[in-house]
Amino acid sequence: MNFGKIYKITVIAALAQALITIGLAWKGFSFYSLAWGGFANVLITTISAQIVLPGFHYFIFFNQKHKAYY
Repeated sequence: MNFGKIYKITVIAALAQALITIGLAWKGFSFYSLAWGGFANVLITTISAQIVLPGFHYFIFFNQKHKAYY
């Protein structure tokens, strides 16, 4: 496993989530800032994991051994 790469992806996504959440809350977006911050975390984690770790899949439906889960 590439724990160093996964660690960097997770830290960058968490920092982006914190900055986006605090920034939107500062601008007055209320509870939407938490939702957009969480969405940004998921988006950044997914996209960067697919770029940095192309063979690493988060979801079961990418696994060819388990075709019944499609």
